[in-house]
Amino acid sequence: MNIQGIFSVEFYEASKVILPFLQKNASINFSSFTTETSQKLIFIPGTCKMKSDKKRNIAGNLDDISVSFTIAGNDADTIAKLDYQNNIEHIYIVTDNNGIKYVLGHNNGALPLLKYNMKNDADGKGGRSINVIITLSTNIFPIYT
Repeated sequence: MNIQGIFSVEFYEASKVILPFLQKNASINFSSFTTETSQKLIFIPGTCKMKSDKKRNIAGNLDDISVSFTIAGNDADTIAKLDYQNNIEHIYIVTDNNGIKYVLGHNNGALPLLKYNMKNDADGKGGRSINVIITLSTNIFPIYT
């Protein structure tokens, strides 16, 4: 599965979400399982895409999911938010351009990993950005909300 048009990426601290046992292709009302308000990652429109590849290993069939996007600039607040996500596990809700929402992660299971790298053009013409990738290997994708 390859989804080019991603509208938003929201996140919740995983320890503040108590999801029930989930099966692949389940649909849940996510707000019933947390009292927290989501936060959004603001990316350059058109840069966000989600890809899922099937993988088979000893544990069974897994989906390797990656969500990648670019954030304009590299201000201290954005870097602090990304560092926070590196240090504390989060669950992500990805919404595509058709309004379909996918849950990435489970508080009692596999949780996504966020990595980022900053781009600073040496020529000083304002070529500053942050490339972000969120990855997850799970046997319960997709989960919809």
